[in-house]
Amino acid sequence: SGDFSGGPQLYDPLVLTNGARTPYAGNRIPASEISQIAKAAAKLYPTPNLSGSSLGNYFASLSVPENSNQYNIRLDHRLTKNDSLYGRFSWTDDRSTGHNSPLAYNGSQGHYKGQQALMHYTHIFSPNLLNDFAAGWTYGLFSVQLLTADHDVTTQDFGLANLKIPSFEWGAPLLGITSVTAMGSPINIPSGGYENNYQLDDDLTWVHGSHTIRAGIEVRQYRPALYNQATPNGNLSFDGRYTSLTATSAKVAGSPIADFILGAPYSATATQLITSDGLIVLHWNQWQGYLQDDWKVTPQLTLNMGMRYVYDVPFREVHGQANVWDMGCNCFLTPGAAVNGINGLIKPDRNNFAPRFGFAYSIDQKSVIRGGAGIYYGFLRGLELSSGYGLNTHFLTSTT
Repeated sequence: SGDFSGGPQLYDPLVLTNGARTPYAGNRIPASEISQIAKAAAKLYPTPNLSGSSLGNYFASLSVPENSNQYNIRLDHRLTKNDSLYGRFSWTDDRSTGHNSPLAYNGSQGHYKGQQALMHYTHIFSPNLLNDFAAGWTYGLFSVQLLTADHDVTTQDFGLANLKIPSFEWGAPLLGITSVTAMGSPINIPSGGYENNYQLDDDLTWVHGSHTIRAGIEVRQYRPALYNQATPNGNLSFDGRYTSLTATSAKVAGSPIADFILGAPYSATATQLITSDGLIVLHWNQWQGYLQDDWKVTPQLTLNMGMRYVYDVPFREVHGQANVWDMGCNCFLTPGAAVNGINGLIKPDRNNFAPRFGFAYSIDQKSVIRGGAGIYYGFLRGLELSSGYGLNTHFLTSTT
């Protein structure tokens, strides 16, 4: 209602007397100065149900539902005496709802989903020669979304202008009032993403005398898509500086709640997704090949010798929405050979030869000595868009 009578004197930041803010008469904010933000929030705040408690004036117990389902299917079939086939499909789905507080829109929905399909085919050419072929696909979804409204609360009810909020992000601005529990849609949501991975393997095994020789190739394609975290409904903060005597005396006088009633935040930020659904989609291939020989030198000694080659094609963002920092020009560059001579977000590394060596020596029927050494190449997953990469400004905009 704007009635602060009996409390510290508040000042009207919109009315100056001799260059100073004018005290509110009777320490009451006029109805004409109560903002649309305060009026909209008043409809969302629940009626207090506690009194005389140091913990606050409202208590509620909310359910946190979670539903999870999973199934697996496998089929084995022997086609001929030399050919066998099996396939498997797995599916899992988990949905949950969480709350940061019992206030409106102050929570999120989690959705985690996994699917995997595998086909494996074995062909025996002869008693000492066989081939294994496998194809696989893995899909993973890890998504955190807002608790959505049935209309655009932020622009229609709170009156925040110049925001274009898609329906899957309809919520309410996060209201941060000093000493008051925050209400509204959490920041940096949606988050997470999904991933599609594809894999082909072919392995040939040949037993020849005291040698077991294996050779094979492996092709993988990775397609991770990550949500670029945003705060589409806005984040408004109030600390009392605008109803104090001066803008720098918030700790001496002024009220964060009074600033809120006026709709005068000291900080207001909204981050929006402009030209997409907020997903940054990466894409790259990995190629591997190997040759290995298990040589039984004597009945007591076996040597394992091999070489593997690994090449990761430089990953890229499929929509051209990720850049790489170039120290030469002190600027971000968008991959595109025709423009700046770079094809991916990292430089290619083509010398990944990985030798392997191992041995097993049987001292007696009860004791075996084993050893081995090798070089292995890998890459960091999940950090592809960390420091060193940026987003084009047309994709993400932040307003303060």
